[in-house]
Amino acid sequence: MVLHLRWHGRRRSNIYPFMICLTSVLIAMPAIGQTGRVLKAKGNKAIVQFEKGTEIYQGDRVSLKESDKYDLKKGRLGLFQNRNYALTYSWISAQSSGASSTMSHAGRIFFGWNMRQFEVGPTFSVSTVDVSSVKSQSIAVGARAKYNFTENTKDTEWVPAFYGELSFASATTSTSTASSSSSNSSYGAGFQIDWFLIGNNVALGGYLGLQQDKTSATTTNTTALGTSITLYF
Repeated sequence: MVLHLRWHGRRRSNIYPFMICLTSVLIAMPAIGQTGRVLKAKGNKAIVQFEKGTEIYQGDRVSLKESDKYDLKKGRLGLFQNRNYALTYSWISAQSSGASSTMSHAGRIFFGWNMRQFEVGPTFSVSTVDVSSVKSQSIAVGARAKYNFTENTKDTEWVPAFYGELSFASATTSTSTASSSSSNSSYGAGFQIDWFLIGNNVALGGYLGLQQDKTSATTTNTTALGTSITLYF
């Protein structure tokens, strides 16, 4: 048996579901294109700032620009996206003038914390000093602080600064006939500029300053000229 049924009411148009979907897409499109910057983040919650005039509604899904520390799509950014820490290798030449002219060369490693306006941390250096026929080699540990005239933040290309440093060294002095050991201290200050020529996290630097070296017997004032390369991470 075949039963034929006929619907006598008004036929519902198939366009309604399509219109509902289209309306949902159009409403969602502005939210998809909206971008904002993370001001503060903790766990999976964040405070986000959007451009003035942006309409945001609860439940919207938005794409965000990468902030200094967080990206909601990727979580914490990679190691080499920020400038929180600095690892520097520098080469310094210092020369004094007067009755006993000296020339010193030093290689130094600095690890520091970048607080945007200030950078501070410990140093380790190995140096050689030539005074006439006398040669001295020393190993020193110390500290260095730098005040940045321009905040050292992501995407800043030039960072001029004033620096100050001190170190304490154990030195071995040798001549053609004898050798001896001593300890000395060194103080220095001057101006420095870093240029982020190689990407956002590698800076080439140059600096000029005054340095004073003290031993139990002498005090030597020198002019120091140096170059450096710094990796920020």
